[in-house]
Amino acid sequence: MDFEQVQISNFQGSTMGVILILFILLVIVACTFPSGQRDNCRNNVPDFVPDFVPDFVPDFVPDFVPDCVPDDDFPSILTTLEFNIINNTISRRFVFRSTTRPAVTPTPSAVIGPNGGSNQYVMQVPGNLSGTNRATIVYNVLNSSGGNLGTFTFRLNTTRTGRGIGRAVGTIDQVSSTAPRNIRFNITGRTLSVSEF
Repeated sequence: MDFEQVQISNFQGSTMGVILILFILLVIVACTFPSGQRDNCRNNVPDFVPDFVPDFVPDFVPDFVPDCVPDDDFPSILTTLEFNIINNTISRRFVFRSTTRPAVTPTPSAVIGPNGGSNQYVMQVPGNLSGTNRATIVYNVLNSSGGNLGTFTFRLNTTRTGRGIGRAVGTIDQVSSTAPRNIRFNITGRTLSVSEF
């Protein structure tokens, strides 16, 4: 039997393997940036970016939020928006009754007391531009003795607008009440205030 001694160092193999590996890496990098995005990286800049942005803007969303950007305006795929419901009536209590899907829960409790009591709802924003989340909320309206006067209903909406992953937008609409006696609704941004006149 003849045994050959194999040397590990000074391998003089073909450079074809190295060329193949470099070609595969080139294909991976080229596929990462489709041709439609390579030429207009600057055009994908969100509206909130300051004027001192360099010529190249990456297509990814950074992990930080600048101090000058409100949380709800920062584009992110996993975004939630907060809605506030304020009871400025003198003697009526609102008791949470039901919600449609997506189910949202009032915080801190199911009861909104009179004279400035409030609840907050947190609702997820869809991850794409074509979606809208809507939840209809129903409260029972009670007088100071605990008697049921009717219901108070409103709808929370979250959606995205713009290009790319877009901007998170929240609205309140379809506000109504079956309770008698001069109830007035005021919507400011994502805050719904209920008062008497």
